[in-house]
Amino acid sequence: MADDAEREAAAAAFDALVVEGVDRARSAGGGDAGSWKTALCVGDAARTIAGMLSVGEDGVAAAAALDALRRVLHHAGAHEEALKGAAALSDAATALALHPSASARDALCVAAPALASRGVLLDAAPDDGGSRRANDGGRADAIDRAAVAAGLSLLQRLKTNVEDAGDAATRESALRTFAAAAAAMPHPDALTAALIVILRRLDDADAGVRAVAVSLVRSFATRRGVRPRDLLLGNRLVATHLGVALPNSPGLLATLAEALLQQPERSVLVELLPAAVPRLVERQDVATLRAYAASLGR
Repeated sequence: MADDAEREAAAAAFDALVVEGVDRARSAGGGDAGSWKTALCVGDAARTIAGMLSVGEDGVAAAAALDALRRVLHHAGAHEEALKGAAALSDAATALALHPSASARDALCVAAPALASRGVLLDAAPDDGGSRRANDGGRADAIDRAAVAAGLSLLQRLKTNVEDAGDAATRESALRTFAAAAAAMPHPDALTAALIVILRRLDDADAGVRAVAVSLVRSFATRRGVRPRDLLLGNRLVATHLGVALPNSPGLLATLAEALLQQPERSVLVELLPAAVPRLVERQDVATLRAYAASLGR
């Protein structure tokens, strides 16, 4: 409780300072209030908490810094322009997925949707030197593509954390953080990439990690208002990935069939075969084709 109280007090104090600074900037005038707000929040965050966003930092301090960062990005709001300096803070924050403190890892999971917000992603995207505000359809498309690319880059960093986690508890929290960031991105590419990463954990050596992966797929399906089988088999890229992987991954197949699709393993393979064969033929993957034949022949 002491740790929680200390963390909350630190975040609330920083929150109050940001609000006070925004009010002063508005009273002073001299420009658009939104721009003042954005510059003030992210600039103060970079100066105040960047040094606390470290795996070597004390767990309570790191968690407080992540709470403050989340609040800062909330204050900055959903601006069309990039939140200058936010990308560097995001880079530092994502590394805390491997922090030895569970409280720090949990705080990162809560902050993950803020790291996936449009302003943060645009700050991470290459700038062509023009305004970030879209003045025409072509410019708007270019900005959207930049945000998508930066979002996929963020997911790649978070995916690496899942792979680098040294124990099951850290892997579980890193997977939840990855999913929280992916869920905050409205782009279909992000969902597809996230599902492929999460599905791989259905074959994890740890039962707890497998359970988390099942829960995350179900939550994604609920958010989309569909059944898990429709979410997975209705996405051609995901279905192809599963079709290629399953014949040689009995653990993955068993968990997928029992926990998510609720049908016999052989039926799952039959259903995914049409999606898998073109890719397997293209790759000349004779071994997997033979594994399919052997599985279906049983």
